[in-house]
Parts: sequence; structure tokens; C-alpha cells
Amino acid sequence: MLPLLMPPALRALMWISRSKIARINNRLSENRAALEATLPLVAQSGADRSRMVVLANFADHVLLTCKIDEAVQRGPELTTLLRRRQMHAQRPQALGNLANALVLQGNLEQARRR
Repeated sequence: MLPLLMPPALRALMWISRSKIARINNRLSENRAALEATLPLVAQSGADRSRMVVLANFADHVLLTCKIDEAVQRGPELTTLLRRRQMHAQRPQALGNLANALVLQGNLEQARRR
């Protein structure tokens, strides 16, 4: 099946795979491009679980590349989605990543409230 004829959820999985391969091979700009391509596809598909995977991978990417402001910006969306879906096992890591980014940004008080 040609990629453009695939449903958005399937194309999103293809891009998630590409992002993981790029990250494993330390090609961080390709990793980011693949993650960015995935976000609108998961939004189209309405798949919350896929959105959580992409947002978690994005959180890892922005922390890895020291884009602290972006980590602080994206973190609340992921933690809110995890709370709403009652994904209790994944939420502590997302909250920890967000708190870490807030500390690195110098927002100690906000990090304590998380």
C-alpha cells in the first residue's frame, strides 16, 4: 500500500518507527523531523495512545537536545493526557521529566508543585 493511501494511524506508526531508528543511530535532526511529521497524523487519527507515545518520545528528544523551554512547553500536554487516560504507570516519568526541565529552566517553585 502506498504511504499516502494508508490511514493516518498507520502512517503515524510508520513515522514513529522512523523516529526510533533515527534516534538509535544518533541522527537527532531526522528523529525530530519524524516526530514532527507524526503529530498531525495522530491528531487526525484521534488515537490518544499514539499521541501519548509521540509526546513521550518528543519529551525525551527535547531533553536530550537540551531544548529545555520546549520541554517545559510540551510537558503539560503529555501529563494531562496521561492523567485523563489514567495511565498511572507512565505518568511519574512524564512528571519527573517536566519537573527536571522546570528545574533546569530555574523554575524551582513550579517544579515543586508538579
